[in-house]
Amino acid sequence: QQLGWETPISQIPFWIKGMPAPKTRHTKTLDSDSKLQQLQQSGWTIDYLSYHLDQQPQLPRKIRLQRGASLTLTLILKQWNLDSSTAPP
Repeated sequence: QQLGWETPISQIPFWIKGMPAPKTRHTKTLDSDSKLQQLQQSGWTIDYLSYHLDQQPQLPRKIRLQRGASLTLTLILKQWNLDSSTAPP
């Protein structure tokens, strides 16, 4: 907040799982394997750069979040620990 960023905290848990946040307009692009490649939502562009291919479901490994030209965040998710409350549908 002090840096002037508008970060949609409630949407990030969906984005890191490779899903759009519910009840908010979005556009998405899928890759040739029908995995999410890019998501645009709430003024952010989320690029899914790589996935963990050794598990089911295949969840994102590297994600780049961009808001305009001045803010870029890169998340690297080394490991997923899923239980029924965090697994995507």
